[in-house]
Amino acid sequence: MNFLFQYFRILLTLSLFLIPSALFAQKNFTLSGYVKDAQSGEALVGASIYIEEAKTGMITNVYGFYSVTLPAGTYHIQVQNLGYNTVQKEINLVSNQQFTFEIWRSTT
Repeated sequence: MNFLFQYFRILLTLSLFLIPSALFAQKNFTLSGYVKDAQSGEALVGASIYIEEAKTGMITNVYGFYSVTLPAGTYHIQVQNLGYNTVQKEINLVSNQQFTFEIWRSTT
């Protein structure tokens, strides 16, 4: 009987430590995709992507690809490239998502 009591006591102690950490753990998701010229469909190398709420940014690679991992939430994404109009988009990140930004050349 004493062994059974000790066993349940250990289980209770472990659950008190594990359950709260699982409840407060934030789930991270990946937002990735491409930045392309809206007219030609050509990948834009070196386009900048800035995420206001995360205070972070990145540059597209030689294929126009970007990727960032963030906690679940709503984010305002700003995409810029020299000679192109700036694009802003709100994204609700609740799962891994792929999003391609197509931006237009600036006329000025």
